[in-house]
Amino acid sequence: MIELSIENQSEYYSIDTMNHIFDAYFRDPNSASSGNGLGLAMIHEIAKQHGWQLKATQDAKSNKFKISCTMPSELSANHLN
Repeated sequence: MIELSIENQSEYYSIDTMNHIFDAYFRDPNSASSGNGLGLAMIHEIAKQHGWQLKATQDAKSNKFKISCTMPSELSANHLN
């Protein structure tokens, strides 16, 4: 299994925002940054199309995003040599 973790400490999202973080066109109403709310929705859809998992969690200091995927055995064997 391969995991990619990204941690964001610049903006802390509310629980309501975390519940909608992967919805297309959703933006945190308190966000200071610009955007149209498509970035995480697109990443979530790409992950789903490939059978990967994308999860958003948070602790007391940061928002965390983790993509997990399992490599096909023939691919992983080729990359280990």
